[in-house]
Amino acid sequence: MFDIDWGKLLTFNYWFEGLSGQSAITPEIDSSSPYFWFFLWLFSLTTTIGVLGMLSTAFAHPENPLKSRISMWSINLFWMGVLGSFWFLSRQLSIGFIGARFWLLVLLVWLVIVLLFAIKYFLTYFKIEYRYFTQSTRVKF
Repeated sequence: MFDIDWGKLLTFNYWFEGLSGQSAITPEIDSSSPYFWFFLWLFSLTTTIGVLGMLSTAFAHPENPLKSRISMWSINLFWMGVLGSFWFLSRQLSIGFIGARFWLLVLLVWLVIVLLFAIKYFLTYFKIEYRYFTQSTRVKF
């Protein structure tokens, strides 16, 4: 299905192609390629999840410990999707610097950082905050 040349992914020229010099034109992704649809769905889905997350905080209990966290993660996902879509459009229009593969690495590092913060939160703080939230919002007669 995906014909990936793993050796090419480890070269410096592959990731920085299109940043400067004679290779400043980045080739567009062929619309019949599975990568075209992968990036299109990935960035659309990321933007949609970000918007849904931002909307879900409006319906959350005001003292819910996840309310502020979901808002932060949603905003990050929304902007990752928007900037990824901008990168994809720039790549399709063969805009050199903005359409370079290097920006995929930047988005990937950003995603890893956000995921590490989310995992750290769930492993360390969520149980304590959730226990406090359930005890403080319990109906008392």
